[in-house]
Amino acid sequence: MRTILFCLAILLAQAVSATVLYNVVDLGPGIACGISDNGYIMGADASGQLWRTKDGVKQSFAAFLFEGKVNSSGQMVGTWSEGSVFNYFYYDGAKVTKWTGGEAYNINNSGVAVGCDSQGQCYTILNGVRTALPTAYYYTYAINDSGTIAGLTPSGDGISLHSSDGKETIARYTNAVAYGCPTAMADNGHVTGYEYAYGTGMQWFIYDGQQFNWLPAGTRLSPNAVPLAINEFDVVVGVDGPNHCGYVYREGALVDLNNVISPSDGWHITEADDVNNNGQIVGSATINGEQHAVLLNPIPEPTTMAILGLSAVAILRKRQSL
Repeated sequence: MRTILFCLAILLAQAVSATVLYNVVDLGPGIACGISDNGYIMGADASGQLWRTKDGVKQSFAAFLFEGKVNSSGQMVGTWSEGSVFNYFYYDGAKVTKWTGGEAYNINNSGVAVGCDSQGQCYTILNGVRTALPTAYYYTYAINDSGTIAGLTPSGDGISLHSSDGKETIARYTNAVAYGCPTAMADNGHVTGYEYAYGTGMQWFIYDGQQFNWLPAGTRLSPNAVPLAINEFDVVVGVDGPNHCGYVYREGALVDLNNVISPSDGWHITEADDVNNNGQIVGSATINGEQHAVLLNPIPEPTTMAILGLSAVAILRKRQSL
């Protein structure tokens, strides 16, 4: 009998451990919202002050942060709020440049960022200098290393992709939606976003350049659930705001991150804001009633060789697309 109970205990332990896909690393009180492939992480402390960390070295900056992204050179772009007014900034590696009235969304590894002011005028930003985009660009939410920009169509019925040579591609949603929005784009050109149909909730998608793939088919989250990042391997992360849960889409399943971390650690993942090509996720979590910035390392954790290997894959894909 003891042998049977011992075997059952082992099987139960294996069943529980099999669901733990990420280890949680505490980055301190506050939030984390951006991570690069080589380990730069950006976030804000409990007072909202911007910080950046890499290899255990944290730097603070004279700026505040609501959301943002960081590239592999450590350059950052982001948005902060003062009351109901959104403002944005760009860090070029030496100084922070700020603008009032608008939002900045994303930055690529060449240092080119995208954003929009409160009048809907869209910009690229490079080295702290804004360049206005033509009126055909409508709410530019993402840019990849090829210089392709993703935004809304003016009617909100699809996504608009503008390549670096000025060519526009329109991809319209194929199912009945009330509205939709792209939110992030990988270097392979795949775009993630969401669509909303009145009364049925939010559904996330990946647009692969040919068609919309819904994540997964038939699954809907609460009306304010938003995907926030996608990597080269179609791993998508985001947040279900009303339910205070961070989500990951991987291996064909849309999963609450709280179901794939160790419950004994006491964390509750409230947001998943970014994912890099190594599968590392940054976001926010609560523990003992306090909000902390967190890094989620996939199990097994990526080694230096794995990181180099993934970088080589990304380079190969980019060359194949040229």
